[in-house]
Amino acid sequence: MLDLSNCTLGDPAAELGRMAAYGALTGDLLETYADGEPPDGRLIAAYAVDTYALLGLLGAEEFADQELVNRGLQGLDDCLQRLRV
Repeated sequence: MLDLSNCTLGDPAAELGRMAAYGALTGDLLETYADGEPPDGRLIAAYAVDTYALLGLLGAEEFADQELVNRGLQGLDDCLQRLRV
């Protein structure tokens, strides 16, 4: 089986942004990424925006899950703070 619905090509940092938004991005993983030179945290935050927005929308529109909405909103706010630096 090949699932193309969640398949993308592009900057590997985009996957790190998704992982950050889902809470799966660890310091150990970042240390091993790209021979010990992880991308700038602002880049990861920029890519995480998409996933946080998706979480908020899913919580509001699909699941009526206020906790998921709050997680998306908090994540977007955190990303905005990182990107303002």
